[in-house]
Amino acid sequence: MISPRKRRILSPVSSPTKGCSVVLPRVQINDDKEMCSTAEALRNAFRAKLLLFADDGRGTIESAISQDKLMQCTECIKRTVCLGESGSLMIIGHAGSGKSTLVCTALKLVREENRKENLADVVFGSEPTQPFLLVSLRGSCFEDEGEALKSIARQLKLDNVVEDRVMGSVGDNLSFLLEALRAGGKKTLPVVFLLDEAEEFCSRGKQALLYNLFDCTQISGTPICVILMTRRFDLLDLMEKRVRSRFSQRILRMDDQRSHQQLVDLSSRMMMIDFTELNKFDISPNKAVKRFLSAWEEAVSHLVGSEVFQQKLKSLTQLRRNLRSVKALLFTIVSDPSLFSCLNSKTADDLLTIMKASVSKAYSVATGGCGTVSSLPLVELTLLVTARRHHLLRKGEPFNFCMIFREYVNFTKANPVITRCHRRVASTAFQSLVDAGFLEPLSGDAVKKDENARSRDYRLHLLAWGEDELLRHVKVYPGLPTALQRWINSTVVADFYGLFSCIARRNPSKMINTGKLAGKTVFITGASRGIGKAIALKVAKDGANVIVAAKTAQPHPKLPGTIYTACEEVEKAGGKCLPCVVDIRDEAQVGAAVKAAVEKFGGIDILINNASAINLSGTEQLDMKRYDLMHSINTRGTYLCSKMCIPHIKKSSHPHILNLSPPLNMNPFWFKSHVGYTMAKYGMSMCVLGMAEEYRSLGVNVNALWPRTAIRTAAMDMLVGEESSASQSRKPEIMSDAAYEILCKDKGTYTGHFAIDDEVLKAAGVTDMEQYSCVPGSKLLPDFFLDEAMIALQDDFTKKPSTEGSKPAASSAGPPKTVMDVFDRITPIINEEMIGKMKASYEFELKGGTPEEDGKWFLNLKDAGAKPSGRGDSPIAADVHFTMKCPDFVKMFSGNLKPTTAFMMGKLKIKGDMGKAMKLEKLMKSMESKL
Repeated sequence: MISPRKRRILSPVSSPTKGCSVVLPRVQINDDKEMCSTAEALRNAFRAKLLLFADDGRGTIESAISQDKLMQCTECIKRTVCLGESGSLMIIGHAGSGKSTLVCTALKLVREENRKENLADVVFGSEPTQPFLLVSLRGSCFEDEGEALKSIARQLKLDNVVEDRVMGSVGDNLSFLLEALRAGGKKTLPVVFLLDEAEEFCSRGKQALLYNLFDCTQISGTPICVILMTRRFDLLDLMEKRVRSRFSQRILRMDDQRSHQQLVDLSSRMMMIDFTELNKFDISPNKAVKRFLSAWEEAVSHLVGSEVFQQKLKSLTQLRRNLRSVKALLFTIVSDPSLFSCLNSKTADDLLTIMKASVSKAYSVATGGCGTVSSLPLVELTLLVTARRHHLLRKGEPFNFCMIFREYVNFTKANPVITRCHRRVASTAFQSLVDAGFLEPLSGDAVKKDENARSRDYRLHLLAWGEDELLRHVKVYPGLPTALQRWINSTVVADFYGLFSCIARRNPSKMINTGKLAGKTVFITGASRGIGKAIALKVAKDGANVIVAAKTAQPHPKLPGTIYTACEEVEKAGGKCLPCVVDIRDEAQVGAAVKAAVEKFGGIDILINNASAINLSGTEQLDMKRYDLMHSINTRGTYLCSKMCIPHIKKSSHPHILNLSPPLNMNPFWFKSHVGYTMAKYGMSMCVLGMAEEYRSLGVNVNALWPRTAIRTAAMDMLVGEESSASQSRKPEIMSDAAYEILCKDKGTYTGHFAIDDEVLKAAGVTDMEQYSCVPGSKLLPDFFLDEAMIALQDDFTKKPSTEGSKPAASSAGPPKTVMDVFDRITPIINEEMIGKMKASYEFELKGGTPEEDGKWFLNLKDAGAKPSGRGDSPIAADVHFTMKCPDFVKMFSGNLKPTTAFMMGKLKIKGDMGKAMKLEKLMKSMESKL
């Protein structure tokens, strides 16, 4: 059973500092024994005053407790004891913040109230019944939950306890306890479970004890109240989900909100003794004592205003603003025996000199030598070490919380023994380091009081302590985890990869190779050309083994490159290569390629699902053959390749799966015009979502990468023409550089992310994005599935045509205004050269105009012997059918609306040969000046 702490005057060798003992020399004995006795009594009186001091000066521990928090704690216990309602409560506070005092006082109040209600028992001479049973557990006292269960059984005196020995296994003891608790009812004597250092119970096994205690609070049985006390403000995040779900979410925070000036005033009051208080300490107020107290008061008033005391007090309380730390500082000062020797001759100046000389020693005792660091919670210490690492690797460059948190997450994922906190908790811990003076805001970048947490996370900071001094203090941290110790000892020279990554990030012009993927085996689908080949060449520069898995074994009549030409380039770049003819829809071919890769290179480390099919037709226009093709390549092919490679990837020390697929954006805008393609592409992304969680525990990094803009490839050149493709696109190298950055992440440190190419590169320190533009300075075409792309397309579609600075039209009549006007101007400029290049016939289904404009129109650029253009059915079979509104048609042919924009906005529907459809944009651009 726990009881309130006894209030007593400590002996000359005791100290209020928890776990700290101060050995003080004895007072010098002079001839005047009475004066020596008075000096010792005064010394003890000042020490006792410090220990018993409370804000209101009443000298009671309870008076220092927040009445609001006391009422909440008492109410929680009373609901269990008086009403038979089970519940739970968590009390969070730093050491010395009053957690134990709060609970002891609340228990005392409940006992006293129960004693008043059972006054009849006292009147008739019988002992009043106890209102509840108390089970007190301290987390650090038990090596495992089995020992804790035995302690509970002893304190409750259960039937399985025989002569203080608990019989049975851990499972038997737990079952016996639960049966005993569940067998009771509201009339059963309530039980209060008090778990101090509750974070220790979260680090044991599967948290079975916490789970079952919380579970018992939610069922009918013996009324129980579970009170957790902890110094970890992230305790909820340490709990497993099943445990957290059964906790009542009642939380009391014992934060001391005193300002620095309030603590200075309290220091002055704690060091003073009034003449009227001398009787409490059996001291006679003679002349010598009164003279000494007057000099003492003057010395204290000067001491608390001195610069040396102010600095030490501020350093001490910046980290832990509570009375215990202040009392520990003052206790050592007033314990100096030289202050009380020769009382008759001591002046205020003498006392002040001795007190100032004791301040530094008192600060060292109060902090335990390196207490400001050793008393940090583990999350704050880990963030501080991360900040030091950043400082070393980046040569003192400033950092913000987001940068430190990203490295902190990577470290905790690579070292599961270090529990990772939620971002919100880590942000609070980071701010505590700033408040404590470990980190300092960059000049002119100080945090404003009224700014929100998000903007504060982006404020730049510097390391306030020297890295060597900080390292010396951190190394003596009690119970420093081995993983953190290794991380601390690593330097820029030792961390070879960190050095090269730092150099790459500090070079804004390009992402250089670091050699991280040397000897790794990378399986890439669709790598004969385009983005897949660019990634293959990038990893080959590290000396990786590359499997080029694609269908193109023979040269394509229009598209350059085969699996064999790609392999030649890979080997020239420095890698080893294995070409495999693979249709990823065929399970046998995929299996054979995986088997060949394992036989040649000994395994597979990385899979890149790049192969994909696209058809942007609407629901009615998309035939099922092409629908099946997209889904069998995009979704099924990605799933099949992942399924075949994962057994080998799991064995790797550097396991990665990277799908070139978009973030799962459920905005209907991206479904309405090409729902078939969106479903197929999102299937690849759903593989990322599911497999990332499925294989997270094994450390397999599963991610997606998507470009922000159109990427120029041979396929794009063939579809829309080289000039149009180049003017709106970026090079494939932006995707290969971003993929390389992701693939260099360590095992289990980066998974489940849907990354965008330029965001990855900017985070890595590459700031020059113009190097990736095919035509620097040109306006880029946004890619699908990003909200900013939708906004850009809408802006392009809704903006009014600009006539300022435009080239004069060839026609004196100005730009065309009607559909008929467009065709009247097109017909004269159609010639055999144009027909020879296009070789296509187009049909337009127009609506939303006048009766003369609505209906079918055709443009014959295929047969020179037939009518070139006009209204009605095409004289020859149309290759492409367009459906759109008349005003949009006019805007498109007059150059004020790009066909690509109209199509992505859903204003233009296309059925037929997509390649010939996209050729029309190039034709319209060349015709702008003639219309």
